[in-house]
Amino acid sequence: DNPASANLAIGAVNTPVLKLNFSAGSAAVTVTGVKVTRSGLSQDADINNMYLYDGVTRLATNLGISLGKVNFNNANGLFIVPAGTTKTITVTLDATTATSSASHVLSFGVATAADVTLSGTGAVSGNLPVSGSQYALVSVSNLATLTITAPSTGNVTVNAGQTNYLAAQFTV
Repeated sequence: DNPASANLAIGAVNTPVLKLNFSAGSAAVTVTGVKVTRSGLSQDADINNMYLYDGVTRLATNLGISLGKVNFNNANGLFIVPAGTTKTITVTLDATTATSSASHVLSFGVATAADVTLSGTGAVSGNLPVSGSQYALVSVSNLATLTITAPSTGNVTVNAGQTNYLAAQFTV
């Protein structure tokens, strides 16, 4: 269920690059740390930020990467995997805005079980190592933009139950 390989525009924001499935046995498990490894023909400077998400909920932000490693840690727990369930965590990134990184290829994964730390007893199962797809950074000079200017309007009253009322209009 990993995101497919793709080109990423220089400066792309919050782009999903890896999905990790964590399964708990008969007891709930609190995950306190996840170490994500960068690989490919790339460098640490190709990444501005990385994030962990549970669905649409941001669990953690990591503003730095060092020696190809991104460490997400929270002693109180990044997330909990309830007993007998599997939780999917998505890793996203903000790509560098440096055009010199164009054509660099990024890939991310979790190398070993030691790269996942837990609080208390219990275990999380999974197939490790796991690695995601490859993403090529590309420079885009003519990225489309859209500017919408709000029309000037006076005070308008709309009564409850009124139908067929034009509330807004603009031209693209």
